[in-house]
Amino acid sequence: MDKKTRLNLIRNLIISNSIENQEQLQALLAERNIDVTQATLSRDLKTLKVSKSHHPQGGYFYTVSEGENRRGSTDNFIGDISRGFVSMNFSGNLGVIRTLPGYANTVAVAFDSLGLDEILGTVAGDDTVIFVIKEGITKENLKEVLRKKFPSLYI
Repeated sequence: MDKKTRLNLIRNLIISNSIENQEQLQALLAERNIDVTQATLSRDLKTLKVSKSHHPQGGYFYTVSEGENRRGSTDNFIGDISRGFVSMNFSGNLGVIRTLPGYANTVAVAFDSLGLDEILGTVAGDDTVIFVIKEGITKENLKEVLRKKFPSLYI
């Protein structure tokens, strides 16, 4: 199996399963008669920009980030934000989003992936996302955009 085909298979396995570690992923690949070393699998995960996200029932699972995420529709990103969002506050041109523990990375990736013109970028911790508002955009402008995109959130 060539590398491109293997990467596509790994991406699809991660998207369609809750995989917690490399051993589980190796087992799923082995079920499909694909034998990879741990070192190769590590490189593949890095190539795919795989990260771990908090699972609602506890623990963490692999997710495929940003441009690599083929399930990355706007609805999925909005769902990711809605599931983890707790609150949002502002200071100058900075915004701070509080999330449920372990959700900050997922929320930040979703914000970045939605490509909101009003936000320059995000930085995530465990339960906090900081984002920079583009010059000339007021927090009121941004709140209006976010309320339209996320009507279920209290912003």
